[in-house]
Amino acid sequence: MRKLSVVLLIGTALILFTQNVTLYAASKYDTKIPAKVDKLVKQLEDKSVKKRQSATKQLIRIGSPAVADLNYALVSSDNIFVRMCSAEALGKIGETSAVPHLIKALNDENTRVRAFSARSLGELGDTTAVKPLMKLLKRDHKSGVVREFSATALGKLGDKRAISALTSALKRDGSSKVRVAAASALAMLNDVSAVGPLCEALLDDTSGAVRVACADSLGGLGGQKASSFLAEALLEDHNHEVRSSCAFSLGKVGTNKAIPALIQALNDEYRDVSVYSQDSLISITGRNIKGYNNWQQWWEENKDLL
Repeated sequence: MRKLSVVLLIGTALILFTQNVTLYAASKYDTKIPAKVDKLVKQLEDKSVKKRQSATKQLIRIGSPAVADLNYALVSSDNIFVRMCSAEALGKIGETSAVPHLIKALNDENTRVRAFSARSLGELGDTTAVKPLMKLLKRDHKSGVVREFSATALGKLGDKRAISALTSALKRDGSSKVRVAAASALAMLNDVSAVGPLCEALLDDTSGAVRVACADSLGGLGGQKASSFLAEALLEDHNHEVRSSCAFSLGKVGTNKAIPALIQALNDEYRDVSVYSQDSLISITGRNIKGYNNWQQWWEENKDLL
């Protein structure tokens, strides 16, 4: 019994000692953090890209204890690099206390600060930012990059209030990169009301990159209307990357009405188009048939049964 008491006393003493050492080390470490953060924020002013990147990464690793200083630097510093790097770091750290400061920074005079702030707001996931980002997407006529990042952020936030702004950007924005971002963002919102605008842009947009983005997005949204437009673009679009995306997306949509177009596309001059068409035919029908003639024969024999 006495031995047990001694063991318990020693065990308790060891636990207390360990806790005291841990608390001492933590308090000693915590006292160093503010000075370190202050030094790193000042390093963001450096002309060297490598030094700024290093400081940004270290601030991200420090995390929450750095947020207050970064919030202040974002909206108060006269240095563009400080504001830009602060916006980036706040998005990576992930604390929503940064949201009001990032929203304020959407009005920054510098393009990169506005763009980085928009991107970080998308990463933080707070829908408070939806309306300010919609406004930026519509009205920031000076920078396509800012509008592009705003569109992507709206997609990540997943709020359906953004559909009208994204649809408008897809139809009217003069930058193909913004229209690509809008098309991709509409797919993220996963709302069938986006199918019509995406179908129109798939056939009418002058940019191949935008049409590819529309085809990819329609593959995720699905439906009979999407299938019809994808099939039409598969056979008629002059850009083989668009045709490839259409062939792939038709397999995801999975409607039988796409089968004739996919069979025709097996003869496409570009191998990627024919390969994706073959894969989609297998996905839709469950049949592993090889070659255009064999598929055509199968279709004639089975089309009335499907």
